[in-house]
Amino acid sequence: MRNPVLQSTSIQGHKIALYLRTASEEQGDSPNSLKAQEKALRNLVRSRNRRSQFGQIVGRFADSACSGMDCNRPGLKALLESVKHKEVDLILVTDVTRLSRSMKLLVDIMTTIGVNQCRLETCISHIPLGMVVDFSQGWGRK
Repeated sequence: MRNPVLQSTSIQGHKIALYLRTASEEQGDSPNSLKAQEKALRNLVRSRNRRSQFGQIVGRFADSACSGMDCNRPGLKALLESVKHKEVDLILVTDVTRLSRSMKLLVDIMTTIGVNQCRLETCISHIPLGMVVDFSQGWGRK
């Protein structure tokens, strides 16, 4: 079932998806809790919208008590489907490890994001895919 929030029309700026993940239920009050991650990302969007027409949050995707090594997370799968359907063009995460703790899975996710003209940003920096990250050659080769 498609996320009804993603059916928005006439959005100025980016169509933003928030992705949140915790590895365990015990992260309730920690900086990695779903609540803390979401607050940080919403604050980032508010701050960037004050300076310019940054965008609108059109979706929130979360996986609670899920390993970053697992590619079968419902929230991650739904996020990537939204990327493929061009419902979002920017994914925000607090840290890239929220997406994956597996290099192979991270490469697969970032390839899907890049092929679909989407970008990934963290709270502290951004990765414009297709411009900075090139997975076509081995890392460290000259």
